[in-house]
Amino acid sequence: MKLLAPLKYFFLFLIVVLFCNSCRKTISLNISTIELDTLSVRNFQDIVFISKDTGFIVGGTRFSDGQIISTFDGGNTWHLKDSVSNWVLSSITATPTGQLFAVGVTGKIFNSTNRGKTWNLFQTLGWYDLQRIICFGDSVQMAVGGDGGSVSHGVIQTLKPNFGGWWHTVSISRYANNIQMLNLKVGYIAAYGAVFKTIDGGVSWNITEAKGDNFTALHFFDEQHGLVIGYEGTILETTDGGNSWNTKRNGNSPFTASWEFTDMAFSSETVGYIVGVNGLLLKTTDAGNHWKKAEYFSAQTIRKIYIQTPQAIWLPGDGGTLYKVSE
Repeated sequence: MKLLAPLKYFFLFLIVVLFCNSCRKTISLNISTIELDTLSVRNFQDIVFISKDTGFIVGGTRFSDGQIISTFDGGNTWHLKDSVSNWVLSSITATPTGQLFAVGVTGKIFNSTNRGKTWNLFQTLGWYDLQRIICFGDSVQMAVGGDGGSVSHGVIQTLKPNFGGWWHTVSISRYANNIQMLNLKVGYIAAYGAVFKTIDGGVSWNITEAKGDNFTALHFFDEQHGLVIGYEGTILETTDGGNSWNTKRNGNSPFTASWEFTDMAFSSETVGYIVGVNGLLLKTTDAGNHWKKAEYFSAQTIRKIYIQTPQAIWLPGDGGTLYKVSE
């Protein structure tokens, strides 16, 4: 009978911990819904602005309607362009001169040199699903993805001036979801169950010690200090260039809220955001040491966070939804 008392207090303590965890205070952000001048109900995957007024959204469904939606008045109204692909478009980016690149499944890369009026198609070898594309340097583009039917086969497609107009392919051992290049030499990839690092401009990639989740996005403040997030709600931090990783949040723990992360971005060295499933929006003001959940505003999955300015943070999501957040 004496053993029951400590056991009773243990369970009471456990209930209090779970209750407090489920009742964390939320923060209030200035969130507005943008009414789109389109009948699109497809999933929006990514967004980019090439000027204060001109921006583009890509999306669609996997096997149809690869859509591009544009605005020319700072996001007040949006217009649907005829489908440019029979497959979903997953990511879009722009060079400093306003040249646009968009990628999607089956290895398709689209390029526009006239502010989105017309698009040229390049079909990469292997027909891999491409999830993210970035531009860095003056004229280097890099896209990542993998074999849609295998989590153990990733790919990096790189276009450089000395490649003669062709995309160069490098394979890695995990499906790649996202990429950040810190300079022309050093970069990182968030992948299924792993984070990869390059120190030679993407010629070779080495796997780091990060593990425990399907990593969807990352942000490095410098070559040594960075964060990576996973779909199951994990947050890892490195302070030594990816040699070791510390767990900031264990997404698989029964004592944490069940959150599913899709993307992360920072507007300054200290202020950043994470988005995810069921309208999830988290904010940090101390470089990722602590995160607070924004008040509920949507049941839709938010696929991307794009910070145009601190007063114009765009959140495209499923079902043709688009939200604008202001700090």
